[in-house]
Amino acid sequence: MMAKNIGVAAQRLLVAFTAIALAAGCNAEARDQAKDAEREALPEVGSTPEDREGIGNTAGTDGANDRPDFKVTESDRLSLDMARQACRANDFKTFFQAYARSWLVRENYTAETVRFGEEGNTRDKSRRNYVDGQLFPIGILDNGWVTAETMRQFDADPEFNWRNSRYMELEFNTASDNRQRVDYQAGIFERNLDPPPPELEEGLGAMIEPIGPGGYLLFYPTDTCWELVQDASNPVPRR
Repeated sequence: MMAKNIGVAAQRLLVAFTAIALAAGCNAEARDQAKDAEREALPEVGSTPEDREGIGNTAGTDGANDRPDFKVTESDRLSLDMARQACRANDFKTFFQAYARSWLVRENYTAETVRFGEEGNTRDKSRRNYVDGQLFPIGILDNGWVTAETMRQFDADPEFNWRNSRYMELEFNTASDNRQRVDYQAGIFERNLDPPPPELEEGLGAMIEPIGPGGYLLFYPTDTCWELVQDASNPVPRR
């Protein structure tokens, strides 16, 4: 079953990667507006992806045989190629898709130390602990943003019903120094209704009810790409 899911994902990635390759260097999409407020100071970014080149590719071989749950698949390799193309094209949104699709991309484009936890109460996580702990909160399923838990359910259940997917709404913002912030919120959307509104042809439709406090991800630019440096959930409202 897992092999079947991986094969489907690889086919989807191949289609997406082909389109990206054709568009590389000519991305005309307008950049999102930068937020006015500065975020709290973060520790300096550690080693660059170039310093770690090939780390992820050793999974399941010498040097990474203590990570049996992290095998490099064809889908992972396609995602890594997708990320590299997006880096060269300075296309963060496509890079983020690749980052969400594969642990191998996260292995190569995560800072040595990540601030993790509830905003105002974050703690340092090593790259290894962050990636191995599968702490990244977002997945992508059929070109829609979903929670990481939805992706785990999809991978484990061949009879997974898409109506059980927990979809997410994302907002991308770019700072003047090319830092990237992605705000996310899971919720119940019009697409989740049974039946959905007749006028809803594609997409999620409007969010009916948010689920959970949401949060944000912060990526710092490197010499050649970006690295995740912070993963913070919004504080839970106090009653």
